[in-house]
Amino acid sequence: MSSHRSGIVGPGFIAFLIFTLLSLSARAEPTCTVAGNAPEISFEGRVVASAEGVTRLGYPGIVMRVRFQGSALSCVFRTTSDELYLDVSVDGAAPAFLKVPKGTGELALAAGLPEGEHRIVIWKRVESAVGVLDLHSVKVAGELLPPEPLPERKLLFLGDSFTAGQATTVEEGGPMHPSKAMRQNARLSYGRLLGGTLNAQVHLIAYAGRGIVRDWQGVSAVRCAPEYYEYALPDEDATRWDARSYVPDAIGVCLGQNDFDVGIPDQVSYLRAYCEFIRKLRRDAPAAHLFLLTSPSLTDEPGRVPKRSVQLAYLEEVARRLADSRVHVVQLPHFTGVPGDWHPSGTAHRAVAAQLEPLLRHALGWHP
Repeated sequence: MSSHRSGIVGPGFIAFLIFTLLSLSARAEPTCTVAGNAPEISFEGRVVASAEGVTRLGYPGIVMRVRFQGSALSCVFRTTSDELYLDVSVDGAAPAFLKVPKGTGELALAAGLPEGEHRIVIWKRVESAVGVLDLHSVKVAGELLPPEPLPERKLLFLGDSFTAGQATTVEEGGPMHPSKAMRQNARLSYGRLLGGTLNAQVHLIAYAGRGIVRDWQGVSAVRCAPEYYEYALPDEDATRWDARSYVPDAIGVCLGQNDFDVGIPDQVSYLRAYCEFIRKLRRDAPAAHLFLLTSPSLTDEPGRVPKRSVQLAYLEEVARRLADSRVHVVQLPHFTGVPGDWHPSGTAHRAVAAQLEPLLRHALGWHP
């Protein structure tokens, strides 16, 4: 885990990131303060802007970007979580780990920088079930600059804990943090890796433990993917998402692990629900290519029902029923996960991103 705790070093920096609440005596006095929904702040991912000027970040992998002229920048955050973790990069340096303290407080993201133009990039590592992050304001010792435009290409990935980036900080044979939330980093997930390779925006709509029709315990009376897809904060009814604000060029759906956890789901009801879900996605993205991905954790075990084969057969039947040339079924490799955490590791996410990249390039005509 040391690579995720390392500091950021850059030429001429006096002091870089401070991972504690600022004291009045330690920080540069701000000369510009804007609300958390100010137009100078760029967000990549589903967010909710309140009438009070607060922007709320729920789903994993949301990226916040700020450009400013000056020497220091801080943010006033609020969270009710004890495990709200971010990655922060200043001026393109390697991202550094940041824990946001529970409650409301001001955090320095950059201090003591040489006067000039600087760029701050923040990734939300954890998903909504771990914690929602509220951005109340941004303060700079200097002047905020207009945001740089986001890539025109747009990707959307829907899934469970795998898509959310669980266990991405774990490498084969390496150390593993005892905290599950510390092992999650959506920045390192296959979806965000693809966004970087393909120069595309990425929205991750993922909820651990949920599937198409039920959760990992077999409970169907929970908000599953076809329902939480409709919201910017998956557990809050007042945050219904306007799909017109982000129309993806391609959508990856990696669901089913949780549906199959307690056994094979009923074929008739499962296929009906999956087809209805894909039609909903097609409603919102009429021209998008949709990639239906098998779970990388399901397997065919000797003497047991072959879950991996059955899931693949279900997806192929969904594609057959839809008869849509822009719906593709992709079988991902099986990954056993690491001891103590069955989720596929960071190595697996890199392998999945490498497998999907040429498929997306070919379908979308996105050549290097």
